[in-house]
Amino acid sequence: MMGRHDARQIDTYVLKGEGPEVWEPRFTLHGLRYAQLDVIGEAKVVKLEGRVVRSSLDSTGSFVSSNELLNKIHHNIQWTFMSSLQGIPQDAGERNERIGWLCDPTFVAEDYIYNYDMVNFREKWLENIRDTQKEDGDIAVGAPLHFRSLYDGAWRSWQSTYPVLLWELYQYYGDRGVLREHYESWKKLAHFLSAAAMDDLISEGLGDHVEPQDDGVTSYAPRHTPNELTATVREHPAYCRARRQFWGDRTMLGSTKSWPRRFERPLIGAFSTQARTSTVQVVKRPTRSRFIRISCRKSGSRRS
Repeated sequence: MMGRHDARQIDTYVLKGEGPEVWEPRFTLHGLRYAQLDVIGEAKVVKLEGRVVRSSLDSTGSFVSSNELLNKIHHNIQWTFMSSLQGIPQDAGERNERIGWLCDPTFVAEDYIYNYDMVNFREKWLENIRDTQKEDGDIAVGAPLHFRSLYDGAWRSWQSTYPVLLWELYQYYGDRGVLREHYESWKKLAHFLSAAAMDDLISEGLGDHVEPQDDGVTSYAPRHTPNELTATVREHPAYCRARRQFWGDRTMLGSTKSWPRRFERPLIGAFSTQARTSTVQVVKRPTRSRFIRISCRKSGSRRS
């Protein structure tokens, strides 16, 4: 199995030569669509079996519609989710990004919850994220740290994963304990981002990653969409919402601790180019479609 981006996916096994043998690789996993087996010598392969490996999470929801295409899409999404549940939200099993990038899981934070019981999984990963925090409040854009430096400054689109996942745990599971545990760390991150902002705008970050181009290809870094737009607009509401709806609730947290006032100011005005992302950013997110029937069992609160 040849992996992408220099991700070596080759297992080598030397037979003992003492009758039938059964072998399975340990302490590793592979992302693949096809597998190739090469045998040197006169050994005979009796059976080759692929095993699905993921964290053991209970299913909490199901989806059925009258549209077979939608059902198939949901089935494929389920497999994508399952492949990412590897103790951390693994980014990509088929290439050298088998790490827990922040940002990506934020887009589908609710989708995971509608399908799986995410409490323990999320609480563990939030601890991994908190462990990366520096004294100045900066957090890494991937957690846990294990293969290279993952500190890139004020990347709000990535670092906002921390408060957004905390909010989702409270909103869907009533988990106030996790808010108390992470309050100081989140506050430090907010101060860090506030210090990095100029007139409430943050210009650092990867921006519109793999931005679509007119010739049909994508660009690693944006050529048309300003970084200030994606770094500031996308996650600004998350901080404001958090401050208004529960971090400011003294009864809930039992705290009167201060919060950076800069993130309470509404973001007024917009700037845009002809880039697709610049246009999409100002479109209000639609409500969920009413014609889809979703059966979901909500897990109970773990703490209060």
